[in-house]
Amino acid sequence: MQYLMEISKIYRRDGGNMGDIWEFAPLWGVWEIESLIGQGSYGKVYKAKREEFGKVFYSAIKHVSIPSNESEKEDIFIEGYATDVRTAQNYYKQVVGNLIDEINFYYTFKGHTNIVSYEDHKIIEKKDGVGYDLFIRMELLRNLTTQMQEEQMPIEKTVKIGIDICTALELLWDKKIVHRDIKPSNIFVSSSGDYKLGDFGVARNLEYTTSGMSLKGTYSFMAPEVYKGQSANSTVDIYSLGLVLYKMANYYRAPFLNPFPEPVNYDDIAKSMEKRMMGEEMPSPLLADEELSELICKACAYEKESRWQTPTEFKNALVNYKNKKSVTPVQEEHTAEKKGEFTPDFIDKKEESNQEKVIIESVELNSHTRPTFKNRMKRNVIIGAAATACIVIACVTAVGINMQHRSALNNDVKVAETEEQATTAAIETTNNGESAVHIADNYNEADLEIVPEEKPVIEEKTVVLEEKAPEKVEKVKTTTASTNNTNSSAKTNSQPAQSVVTSLTISTSNVSLGVGETTQISAVAQFTAGNSGSISWYSSDYSVANVGSTGVITARGVGTAKITAVCGDKKATCTVDVR
Repeated sequence: MQYLMEISKIYRRDGGNMGDIWEFAPLWGVWEIESLIGQGSYGKVYKAKREEFGKVFYSAIKHVSIPSNESEKEDIFIEGYATDVRTAQNYYKQVVGNLIDEINFYYTFKGHTNIVSYEDHKIIEKKDGVGYDLFIRMELLRNLTTQMQEEQMPIEKTVKIGIDICTALELLWDKKIVHRDIKPSNIFVSSSGDYKLGDFGVARNLEYTTSGMSLKGTYSFMAPEVYKGQSANSTVDIYSLGLVLYKMANYYRAPFLNPFPEPVNYDDIAKSMEKRMMGEEMPSPLLADEELSELICKACAYEKESRWQTPTEFKNALVNYKNKKSVTPVQEEHTAEKKGEFTPDFIDKKEESNQEKVIIESVELNSHTRPTFKNRMKRNVIIGAAATACIVIACVTAVGINMQHRSALNNDVKVAETEEQATTAAIETTNNGESAVHIADNYNEADLEIVPEEKPVIEEKTVVLEEKAPEKVEKVKTTTASTNNTNSSAKTNSQPAQSVVTSLTISTSNVSLGVGETTQISAVAQFTAGNSGSISWYSSDYSVANVGSTGVITARGVGTAKITAVCGDKKATCTVDVR
């Protein structure tokens, strides 16, 4: 056949050699290749360095050979994309042209806190065959996969990864771009601890180098509709990010796999994939508390309409969760280690804030039964119904007590004080003086555990009320009735104030910078109790001004941007003019 003859010509011309980066060094005349640091479906990434006036600079260089192997050359003839060497070269030239257009577009993101910066690129036509060699120079960073292998990753970092990558997705979504391949190896961490999204744009175009836009990508983080070839929208990125966070909060195991530390075999992986693609409800990740589990599982919802619909929605939910954990002090730490359970080396047991600790709820690792989204909602409805009944009965009891006190202004009244205030059952007094416990009629015995009632120890005090005593009784916030009809009592209990953000001020409202200049601003938050909480920084236009996690502003391009500090529900802004 003719196409086989053309293929044989190509093989004779290049000997099947797809190109080696060492043949092109030094790249750009100055960058020497040091070592291979990564390899993926579409190329290899190398660490490169250059020396200048006694200083050493490092970069990452990605080498993509187009086509990547001999079978890809054969495919374009078999599929009819090319009929001879000339048409094959024209085909690959079009592929490279699309790549260059996207690379030039991504240069506009250079300097963004949460997107990997592209520094330069180079295209070299293959001398002895059909195709091109593409080189992309980027900032040198560790990816998340490497960080997870080298460091302990507490749950706080899982939340930060979610917030940072959502920030990157916000920018991409504004440009109508879908990444489609979010996974740990495409998430990078800077020296300052910020997480960045990388390796986008190139993969999408390179899929056209093989036959018929074949299904490529990482199945482990792929949305079900993409896997099934159905219509998809931009929520596929939210789904993939949700799975990254899920695995980090589940001992690095995918949904439906055996709980750590039980072994996992190939059949287990295949079954877990099948359950996920068929829409079976995901169990909660073991290291996340109930609130964080709900946020993550919503991102991983099987139906795309049930997910977070924008990165901003997902990010705001994670920021609110983070802020609540930051301003709410925890009295006691509950960890797996405290209960004598196994804690793997990669779970951080040392990194704690001086102001607060984030609770990682302990679970029985050997249990196969884990709470699901529906069970938690059912339990919350039951508890809510019981609590509502308690409030209504307490209000009725309080009115009765007030009326008794009004009729006995000149008599002594006994005020009972008890240690316990909260209860999940309503206590009424029967005709014979016995107490009866009433629980919501629609409860499920499997979801509600009834603890035997203990009689409270009552300490009595005699207080003589003045003429205006009824007004004081009316102001009592909490009242309880004793189980004895002849002795009604009123009880006052004050709750400790929570630390709530009352104000947030920024050091300056206006900054003027030249392109490339930097400055630092600060923000101060005031709280109702204590002084704890974290402040997040955001820029309205990262192409004009970038802001780091400590308030350092870097001018990127001419224009105006607003830098916003956020703490709790308070915000403060600074306008940056770049000339």
